[in-house]
Amino acid sequence: MKKSPKPGDMNQRMYAVVQEAAGLTSARQKDPKAVERGRLGGQARAKALEPAKRIEIAKAARASRRPYWVSQETLEAPRPKARAATASRKRPKAAKKTPG
Repeated sequence: MKKSPKPGDMNQRMYAVVQEAAGLTSARQKDPKAVERGRLGGQARAKALEPAKRIEIAKAARASRRPYWVSQETLEAPRPKARAATASRKRPKAAKKTPG
């Protein structure tokens, strides 16, 4: 979590908020060129890596997100085919009652 640029003491924090609202101090702004370079960082890195290395990194990331109780063998096992939605799975319509 990012640390707030304002002070921790409530009085100092309120003073900083009032100063900023009155325009006596300016909020910190990021350098637009640095922001743009940061956006391109992942794409540039992906282009520079070999495909085998990218796959290795992706597998490590996937393993880090996997719950501890799911094994690698379970993930690599073939999955059953999904059943297609058919008319037989729908609920039958109720028969109309005729007044008698």
